[in-house]
Amino acid sequence: MKPYKKILQAIAIILIIGGCKEETELYGPIYPLAGKYLVQIQFDIEGEMLDIYGEKYYHLIVSNTASGRNDSAIVYCTRTNSTQKFIEFKAGCNPKQLSIFSSNETDKISGSTININDAKLILKGSVSLSGKSITDSIYIKVTAMGEPEFRYLISGHRLTGFIEDQYK
Repeated sequence: MKPYKKILQAIAIILIIGGCKEETELYGPIYPLAGKYLVQIQFDIEGEMLDIYGEKYYHLIVSNTASGRNDSAIVYCTRTNSTQKFIEFKAGCNPKQLSIFSSNETDKISGSTININDAKLILKGSVSLSGKSITDSIYIKVTAMGEPEFRYLISGHRLTGFIEDQYK
């Protein structure tokens, strides 16, 4: 029985050591900007901020582009109960300054020209959620050029993976 025990121990050690891999960058070259956020979208309609889509919360996804460079991102929004995109545009980004910017990019869904007036990711526990989790905050102020021109604000927090992310 002892030889089998040593063989099993050796196999276990090999599996444990072989299973340890160096941690890879989770979000690619634009980390820490990249990720999934729970946001509200408010449109500036004659000076009043309104949610014209009729849902309180949306998912905002910021991801790197296919080029794999650290100076551009794809930004898109979906409803929380769907994966269908309703805002999608390419934007410039600076991960070190935690900023996203855009000038004269096209929203692939509406065809509007998008300008980001101001955008920032605020790290290090800027939002306290109902379950006392602390997470990052994001806001993006957008002007969509066209007829008519309109402005909207996307603001919210990074999803934590905890149950408190389950907003209705």
